[in-house]
Amino acid sequence: MSGQSGFGSSFRSSLSWNMLNFGFGQILQLGIFLLLTTRLSTSVFGVFALALVFIEFFNLEGRFSIVDTLVQKKRTDKVSYSTVYWTSTAMFGVMAAIFMLLAPLAANAIDSPELTEVLRVLALTLLILPLMFGPLAQLNIDMDFKALAIRGIAARIVGGGAALYVAFGPNPEWALVAQRLTATSIEAIFLIAQTRIFPTFHFDFKWAKEFLSEASRIFMAQTCVKSLLRVLDVMIATFFGAGAVGIWRVADRIMQAAFSAFANPMSALWVIMLSAKDATPADKKRLFLNLTQLAATLLAPVFIGLALISQDFVDAMIDPDYAAVGPVLATLAIFTSLSPFYYFRNAALIALKRTSTLVKLAGLDLILLTILAYALRSNGVTGMILALGLVYILSVFLFLPIILKETGASFAALSARVMPAYLGAGMMALAVLGVDQVLMEMPALAEMFVKVGVGAAVFAGYLFVVHRGWLMKTVALVMDRNAAISPAE
Repeated sequence: MSGQSGFGSSFRSSLSWNMLNFGFGQILQLGIFLLLTTRLSTSVFGVFALALVFIEFFNLEGRFSIVDTLVQKKRTDKVSYSTVYWTSTAMFGVMAAIFMLLAPLAANAIDSPELTEVLRVLALTLLILPLMFGPLAQLNIDMDFKALAIRGIAARIVGGGAALYVAFGPNPEWALVAQRLTATSIEAIFLIAQTRIFPTFHFDFKWAKEFLSEASRIFMAQTCVKSLLRVLDVMIATFFGAGAVGIWRVADRIMQAAFSAFANPMSALWVIMLSAKDATPADKKRLFLNLTQLAATLLAPVFIGLALISQDFVDAMIDPDYAAVGPVLATLAIFTSLSPFYYFRNAALIALKRTSTLVKLAGLDLILLTILAYALRSNGVTGMILALGLVYILSVFLFLPIILKETGASFAALSARVMPAYLGAGMMALAVLGVDQVLMEMPALAEMFVKVGVGAAVFAGYLFVVHRGWLMKTVALVMDRNAAISPAE
């Protein structure tokens, strides 16, 4: 399999460029975000998040479904890309108009009058997105992670600069909107300049019909899956107000910074590799186990570690008005440490053409989240996040039997691949909790760095001493260009 032969080099390229994206983009953006918390109230963040409840279905789910369709179909000619542009522009244009017209109704429904104008302005970004679809698909097909990372860095830097300019001006409440509009525009400009793919006056009606059928199927699956966070936004707003949504979204923003560095390198590979036409059943089994093993090695210590330092991070880096973010962040991080088993569910089932199964699972997630969030509402925002975490745990139990059957992998093989990473993270947690008892009087920032250093040393040391063979094979998955090894089968 061609995709398998390039697993090591593809993953290494994806990891290194996404890490660079994190270093120059995400850390900078997180710094800008923390500066914005000194100028903006939680209600401003909340109103912005509520506006995104409506917009993000198309900015994220719409974008990914269209790009995934192009990646799977490998339609890279000028006529195909132009057909996708004109088709998606018509659809997104209609939705932008609907959002503008219905913005007052949405604002009245959740008793947030500020939402009207914010939603109307953000709706304009839907008209920019179709310009990105062709270039993004081409860069993913080419596995050009360098270009994808650079455009992300450029968009974040310029968008962040626009946000700060507005935040320290006479109308700071528009800073987040300015950031989104600017970043989206810069991203589109960069992608077109990088790929030289731009719309022409060509249109293939047969391809448009095929594209719409496939993209709508993936969009439905994506929408159901990602609706969890949108439903949570609305429920938090309903029970606790826009300010509480702001607290939850600040915690989620910190989480997304970590995800961009450590999860995105693998997320980009699931659809590309598992859907390769020359992938044999043995290839799919090996790819699933390899990707899950690498995900556990990276994500288990990162998010368990983030849970351990969450309050220190908030106390040291964010305005005191946001102290309530700490418990929410810790709760979210604990459940996110299980993400190797559920976060890639979407990409894996789409790659394996099991979107109908994905829709059913996602629908069940929505029902359970609504019930659990209502039941746990007396515990505040943390209770709502706890409800989300319980849904994630259930997702693991429902998804694993399906993916194991599809790929032919056994539960024993999967356990052998991921268990050392979670044992190492557990040892790390015990060490950090022990150190925490003697750091009570230390400033929050210093305490955070000590915990990070101790945790990293214990995690790496435990794996090196107790699971050295597993660790070396894990490293080989990334370093071996042929990726032919099959550790812990």
